[in-house]
Amino acid sequence: MPVPSALGAPQPTRGVSVDLGRIAIREHLLPGGSYRLPTLGVRNPGNVRTRYRAAVGAIQDQSRRVPPERWFHFSPGTFTLEPGETRPVAIKLSIPTGAEPGDYEALVGARIAPEGNGAQVGTMAASRITFTVDASSTLEAWRHWVETFLADHTPWSYVLPALLGFLALLWWLQKRFRLRLLVERRS
Repeated sequence: MPVPSALGAPQPTRGVSVDLGRIAIREHLLPGGSYRLPTLGVRNPGNVRTRYRAAVGAIQDQSRRVPPERWFHFSPGTFTLEPGETRPVAIKLSIPTGAEPGDYEALVGARIAPEGNGAQVGTMAASRITFTVDASSTLEAWRHWVETFLADHTPWSYVLPALLGFLALLWWLQKRFRLRLLVERRS
């Protein structure tokens, strides 16, 4: 609802809200893994067009580790909403192979993007996310990363290696055996 000014004209208001309260991942995650999180709905409750940026934040005085922002990938990362409009934001959590094992906690959400120069007051609405990263060997982390990569890029992750394998087999057969293909024209 617009806030009236001293002259009675409504003042522009900016705001942000999200539709998830908490994301608690119960399964233990592995270094090298990539995980799709629930989609976050971001809404503009204000009365003016507003630009937003997806962000990660820390919880004050928390006892768990804070995951680096680079672990999170948002799609879209920045966007603009009209008053009352909502936009879904996909979140992907990619844990690097060298990640420290332990319990992690952070805030994921959207903040109002600053406009112009000068001092800005930032507003953010976020969901609390908690997860645990298990310890694993470097070899196990790389194996998990390869599995995740193949699953994320299906079917090309299977078609291209199969095609390369087929071409390598043809090359090996050509070196091993004399193959001649003869094409004749019949009259």
